Amino acid sequence: MENKIVADAKVQSDLQHAVISALENEVDAELARLENLDDEVLQQYRQKRLQELKAEEKERENWRLCRHGEYTEVSERELFDFGNRSKRFIVHFYRDSTMRCKILDKHLQILAAKHIESKFCKLNVEKSDYIVKKLNIFVIPTLALFLHGKAVFYIRGFDEFGGTDDFTTETVEAVLAERNLIFSTDGTHGFTKQLAKTKMAPRSIRSGTNYGDIKQFRECVFIFCNCTVDIRILLPLYFEIWVICCSSMSVFVNMNEGNQRRKKNRKNHHEKLLETLEKAVLGGKLGSVDDLDAIAASDDIDEDSLLVPTTAERERAVVMDDSEERNSAWVDEDDLDKVNLLDQPARLVNKMHIRGETEFGGEAYSERLKRTFEKVTHTKTCPAWASNVKRKRRSSDNEESSEDEADVFVRSTGKCLGKTEVLLSKKLSCKRLRDLIFEEGKQKRNSFVHSVEFHRESQVLLVSKRLSEINLYQIDGKENNSLHRATFEQYTVDKAHFSADGGWIIVCSALYDHFYYFDMHAGKIVKVRPINGVTKSKENCEFLPSPDGKVIALFGRWGQIYVVSARTFELMWTLKLNDSVRSAAFSSDGSHLYTYSKDGNVYIWDMAMQNYFQKFPDSGCVSGLSIAISQNSNYLACGSSVGVVNLYSTESALQTAQPKLLKGISNLTTAADLLRFNGSSEILAMGSSKKPNALKLLHVQSKTVFENFPMSTCKLGNVKCVDFSPNGGYMCIGNNSGRAMLFRMLHYESY
Repeated sequence: MENKIVADAKVQSDLQHAVISALENEVDAELARLENLDDEVLQQYRQKRLQELKAEEKERENWRLCRHGEYTEVSERELFDFGNRSKRFIVHFYRDSTMRCKILDKHLQILAAKHIESKFCKLNVEKSDYIVKKLNIFVIPTLALFLHGKAVFYIRGFDEFGGTDDFTTETVEAVLAERNLIFSTDGTHGFTKQLAKTKMAPRSIRSGTNYGDIKQFRECVFIFCNCTVDIRILLPLYFEIWVICCSSMSVFVNMNEGNQRRKKNRKNHHEKLLETLEKAVLGGKLGSVDDLDAIAASDDIDEDSLLVPTTAERERAVVMDDSEERNSAWVDEDDLDKVNLLDQPARLVNKMHIRGETEFGGEAYSERLKRTFEKVTHTKTCPAWASNVKRKRRSSDNEESSEDEADVFVRSTGKCLGKTEVLLSKKLSCKRLRDLIFEEGKQKRNSFVHSVEFHRESQVLLVSKRLSEINLYQIDGKENNSLHRATFEQYTVDKAHFSADGGWIIVCSALYDHFYYFDMHAGKIVKVRPINGVTKSKENCEFLPSPDGKVIALFGRWGQIYVVSARTFELMWTLKLNDSVRSAAFSSDGSHLYTYSKDGNVYIWDMAMQNYFQKFPDSGCVSGLSIAISQNSNYLACGSSVGVVNLYSTESALQTAQPKLLKGISNLTTAADLLRFNGSSEILAMGSSKKPNALKLLHVQSKTVFENFPMSTCKLGNVKCVDFSPNGGYMCIGNNSGRAMLFRMLHYESY
């Protein structure tokens, strides 16, 4: 092993010397070529270089005349003048009362003096209504980047700088350089920028061969050969790249790959063995009752006997061959005993014996009873139900099967029907689990459960009551223990939702303008100040995080929907309805927002265009209350104040202003203010908080409700909220008595 390591080190040393020699030869050749140039060629080269220097100096003079190198405030008229004179200029739209604008001013002041090739200026939005409206400036601060008089990019807020206030000037410089608004002061800018894109990671000797390293090395060599920088400056960097690539080609490659293959084979073997045992112990089906006795009587079980039989093997085990003789289903031991007739009373002997017999019983007596039965019934064959002859039937593939189907079913311990992948209608298979209670034994005024929500990735349930706290539960289907309780001092929680990535829990209250969010990773509560320009609705303080995690939609007081950045909690833009907002729902990808107004109109908003492109009235609706979108974005459900739930196709709703109504469900008699689809879009929960037990589950495919839900023994109370786990395995219902009722949906296997 040591010899191999020494040999590998020698190979690397030889390669290093070869690379250095090649580079030195290339440098010597270039110097010799320059020395052999005649005076005429050198004069041409000198004139060309002088012209370039004069052009650069003239351009710098123009920059000074345009006040480049200064960071000043300009008016709207001056801004248009800069657009005609400066090739590149950056405009900071600011407001004096915004602290983040002052932070950005500090960095731009430094960059303006450093990069005189671009014009840096700032514009007060409160004094420039025309240009703000023209450029659609709705977030403060905003950096508008202009190139050749045209706006090429907008940097709104601090998202491009990492979403924090503590970014550096170098971060701003890198963002502007990426947009070609400033030059790089480093001569190796082109080389280092392209080299960074290769993302070559250092590797140890035992890391094995990575053919991606060779490809990355070739890219670096190509960049190196096309670089205009002095080759001697980059020689150490080139040498370091070569050493990294050589070290990744280890002498231990074969050994490492062999170990990996053996580990993989052992892992596959263990997984197959566990799968076999699991199927045999939990998932298998016994062919007949006799198999139970055979397993119980056997002391040693062969490993091969644990294999799950195929369908053909199971049929052969259940359906016996015609040549085999069936045993009796049961044997009465008393029939086999023989009785001495001399010991029996005289009145019984005349009925039981035949002349000359001294014993009674045994097989001979059984045969005598059989002949007597045939004589009485005038038949020499037994009834069909007692016959030992097997009835024949034709199978679908024209092969004979030697057993009646009914006999196969009654003799098997397994289920007659397998589990289907598609949810069946009419009957719902579910089981109620232990309720999740916020405060056991205590009932507080207005302490109903207003929010229940399952985590999208972990088996965690959020339960929130109209108090100052929220609870997190670990959902395992058995204990469902409490994980954590977060308390918000002097703050009444009215709504609570997980963030899109599941790392935060955002809460809001109708009594206060500020928010809180609970950081689940750090375990701390953070206060969010009131958002400028946002007036929340006191009647409906609902908010919706978008599925893509970019924005949060807040309901306003007079039909507004405020779209707020999910990272910075700053107002981005506002949507306006003709009437007050009752409910809203995002599409599964977050590209569309569906809103339901009080007058029964559905608005469909394009989040990219920041405007609605479709509007239609809900069929027969007097006053709208709730709206829901299925997870597959195929169905749209609208609930009205009269208890009718209308089901539409989202494809039809996006294409026409009068979409076709798929079904009007009228199983509720009071206002339908609660709608929720499950993860597979097969179940729609429809509820009303105005009446006890007013919750129905709709089978979406057949457009019919399940007959057995709610169960007669289950008292739901006045339902306030409902949610399904991501894969549909669990359903949680919150009611007005402060209870969160948990149900296990048996059709779905996972959480």
